[in-house]
Amino acid sequence: MTKPKRNPDSRALRICAAFLLSAALLASPLRTSASWPGDYVESVKSFIQEMHIEGKTDEQLTVDALKGMFSGLDDYSAFMDREETKAYEESLSGQFSGIGVSLDSTLSKEGIVISSVFSESPAEAAGLQDGDILTKADEKSLVGLSGADAAKLIRGVAGTAVTLQVKRGVRVFPVVVVRGEIRIDTVTSRRDGQVGYLRITQFSDSTVAGVETALEAFRKAGVKKIILDLRDNPGGYVGSAVDVARKLLPPGRIVSLDYRSEQMQDVHYSTSSPDPGWLIAVLVNENTASAAEILAGAIQDAENGYLIGKKTFGKGVVQSMFMLLTPEAYKKYGDQYQDTLVTDLEWSSYHGVAVRTDELLGLAKITSGSYLTRNGRAIHKVGLIPTSAAENRVSVNDVDISLVDPVSFTTVLKEGEYAQAVRQAESILKAGGYFKGIPDRQFGKDTSDALKMYQKALKIKVSGLLDSRTDDALNGTLASLRLRNDPQYKLAQSTLGFFGNR
Repeated sequence: MTKPKRNPDSRALRICAAFLLSAALLASPLRTSASWPGDYVESVKSFIQEMHIEGKTDEQLTVDALKGMFSGLDDYSAFMDREETKAYEESLSGQFSGIGVSLDSTLSKEGIVISSVFSESPAEAAGLQDGDILTKADEKSLVGLSGADAAKLIRGVAGTAVTLQVKRGVRVFPVVVVRGEIRIDTVTSRRDGQVGYLRITQFSDSTVAGVETALEAFRKAGVKKIILDLRDNPGGYVGSAVDVARKLLPPGRIVSLDYRSEQMQDVHYSTSSPDPGWLIAVLVNENTASAAEILAGAIQDAENGYLIGKKTFGKGVVQSMFMLLTPEAYKKYGDQYQDTLVTDLEWSSYHGVAVRTDELLGLAKITSGSYLTRNGRAIHKVGLIPTSAAENRVSVNDVDISLVDPVSFTTVLKEGEYAQAVRQAESILKAGGYFKGIPDRQFGKDTSDALKMYQKALKIKVSGLLDSRTDDALNGTLASLRLRNDPQYKLAQSTLGFFGNR
């Protein structure tokens, strides 16, 4: 975010702070007469504290008031308390401290189910497996909790340990996991023949590095055509989307940000790098939004790519984020400097004050401007219209085939082993109707039985093993399933195919 400029005669910037918060924060000590909105809200807070059966602290009521004020502005503005701010920042950074598992959001009577163990994570090192049911975390029951609530009990500072009670089949046993730094990959890539497939799930701090790695691999393989999958991408950091665009676009404008406040400088993002020469088919759907639409719109306007799929969500506004002071810190600095600023950015910019972390109440995310695409299009509540329309992909036997990677392993796998390749093979077998369970990394008897059925159907030596010939067949089946059940992917392949081996 661009640092605001201050005009001593103007207080326009405070539309983001003091004006909006005057009804919730303590009345300014600088006022010479009472301000009835502030006094009224303070009186209501006192009334609640006196009358409500449970009672709330002054800070809790202030946070509640701020939540109501910001959420009432529009669909995207919000106020988050300290814990919510930390979770939000972690989601955008793609990194957090924890054990490295995905938890099933479906409530279970037995506990919380691990849907996936991250590779090379503390959970994997401790022996946790996909499908394990966690019943306790440090003696606190996880039964009946949502995935989000269970995660709060399991996460913690890197280097600390959490003791989990695990149910695996009929066995119940404890597992001690030492928490570590977990990074969530927002980028996946592969080569489908002479076409590179690049999927971005969100624009976080780590996205650009992941894209650079994928593009370098494509270059080394002589790939010039890319399927860029932005389906179900809700957005993220604008700066991250802009940096990715600079890796893909020919020279020119990327996006323009137009802020409402005169104290926020409008920004025009461009790229002057030589044309990288990519030909891109961008997959979009109704859940492609915000920063993902910035990238998709820039490619469409630059005419080095095509949009394929469904009309996008249409979020053409941007949010600025401000950390708000606690009422006590607001009063302390106000008395000291005779000013009524309420964000750490303002105090730092205008008075050089380094507000302490414990003096911050939470994060205000406020819709502050709109953006225009490379060619000046406003897409808010309009969306991007694909160059070629195509229906959304469909799941096959509850498997989203677009999310399944090809099977890859170095040695023959057999019953009793545990590997990522097993999950991939089971996913393909399930989509093909051969495997009935939940795909995981455990090579069980059900995996072996499914492989035997598959090998018999394809006239491969029936062994129940995951060997190289079966691997080739499974990956061929995967490619066929994609083309049959993902019309957008199929159209992207055929569209890029018209351009030959450029």
